[in-house]
Amino acid sequence: MYTRYLDSITKERSSDYWSDLGIIEAMNLLDNFDGRDWRKLRQEISKFSSEIKIRCAETLIIYSKDAFEILKELTLNSNASVVIAAIDSLSSMTMDKDVLLLNVRDLSAILNNVKSSFQFSGLER
Repeated sequence: MYTRYLDSITKERSSDYWSDLGIIEAMNLLDNFDGRDWRKLRQEISKFSSEIKIRCAETLIIYSKDAFEILKELTLNSNASVVIAAIDSLSSMTMDKDVLLLNVRDLSAILNNVKSSFQFSGLER
């Protein structure tokens, strides 16, 4: 399944196709991921281009511990667009209240890291 997912997010597509259909197709493939697929994605994601990391982040909005950990890792990226995509997906991620409470410390650390990593001119107090 990992190979099909990778093909889906790396396939040359227009931005309209990706945002309208490609994300949904890739998300459907994630539904069938098993532990090996998630491990492979976590091992390989650092090798992806920024564009592919962004596409990956855009597909990881349904909560799983694996998806959360990958997005957390992407927030440490040196590319601001990758970080923003990861934060956007984290903020959109479907989590129930108990899961959210378990991840509050991680989410707080992510936000503190992002704040210290990037200068947001005019937005800081």
